[in-house]
Amino acid sequence: MEWEEQVELYSVLKDVLRQWYVILLFALSAAMLAAVVCVRTYQPVYTTEATLYVTRRGVDSSIYENQYSAQSMSERFEQLLNSSVLQKKVAQEVGMEAFQGTASAKVIEETNLITLKVSAATPRLSFLLMQSILKNYRVVTDYMTGSAILEVLKAPQVATQPDVPLAKVEWMKKAFLLAAGAMIFLLSVCSWVKDTIRQEGDIEKKLDSKRLGTLWHERRHRGRKKICIADPAVSFCYVESIHKIAHRIKKRMDERSARTLLVTSVQKKEGKSVVAENLALALARESEQVWLIPAERGRMEEALRAHAKYVIMDSEALDDSVQTEEIAALADACVLVVQEHRTEAAELKEALELLNGSSRKNLGCIYNNAQVYFQGEQGGYGYRYGTYGGYGYGR
Repeated sequence: MEWEEQVELYSVLKDVLRQWYVILLFALSAAMLAAVVCVRTYQPVYTTEATLYVTRRGVDSSIYENQYSAQSMSERFEQLLNSSVLQKKVAQEVGMEAFQGTASAKVIEETNLITLKVSAATPRLSFLLMQSILKNYRVVTDYMTGSAILEVLKAPQVATQPDVPLAKVEWMKKAFLLAAGAMIFLLSVCSWVKDTIRQEGDIEKKLDSKRLGTLWHERRHRGRKKICIADPAVSFCYVESIHKIAHRIKKRMDERSARTLLVTSVQKKEGKSVVAENLALALARESEQVWLIPAERGRMEEALRAHAKYVIMDSEALDDSVQTEEIAALADACVLVVQEHRTEAAELKEALELLNGSSRKNLGCIYNNAQVYFQGEQGGYGYRYGTYGGYGYGR
């Protein structure tokens, strides 16, 4: 498997695991619906059984003759049970307008025994129908049975359990698994077809933009909402990455004689505020006069009058504010923060065109919250995190 495809599979897996609660809720809903449908559609059937034996009337008969008589009688008795004459008489005796049940007769192999079964919706009705059949079948069978005699060997008993128990739990389990599988498949397909930035190389490949650097995912710790490079608990990897990115941005801004830098993203929660704050700290450590302000025209003018060498503006997301576009037109340079596998590539390209304008103000993209690390076809792969610290997302 090509390593690019492995990146896709890891991204899909992350998307599915991230939506575990959606899968669980959907599966539980399907299980509850299956339980309701199962209970409402369930129609129990109770069967009462009796065993009859067959002998020849008035003559001594062998075992084989009795077996033959039982086989013949079973076939004729089956016809009798389904005859309208007997069913009408049984229904009248039970107090019903029609025969509400089913009856069957079957010979036990190599014996002169016949098993009679009567099924109905309730145990009581099944038992009453059986008793009525045993009482009245002789009235209409004398002409059919000939010399054969039917006698009850095992009397019928009231059924205590339905033939097929209510399988609510089994149906709930099946519905849960099927729904979970269907949702996992749907989420996987949606993730697979989503054209996003899944790896570092996609910045140049899909967006035709320069990558200023990569910020790897930092595990979240309690008590801290966002990351700051001034915090000693932040990983060395993250701090060094910020300083490298800040150095590249400073160099490109100096080449353009730029003072104002707009840091933005297409969507919320891509980490742009955290990036903006840490870039300001990194530049300030180089003994530069840096102002970090919200992206407002009045605040930008104030910072410039104060003779700040660099003014970093933390803006709203492009999808969330029209004002961001206006500030982008006034800023000397722009940086777009791109979180791994979040925003569609088409939206990112549109944002880059907007930020560039006619003077190509965009310095490049910062690949943020990267998690899957691949080294290519001959290298290894896996997840990469900061050593310690907690990752926080900006506005």
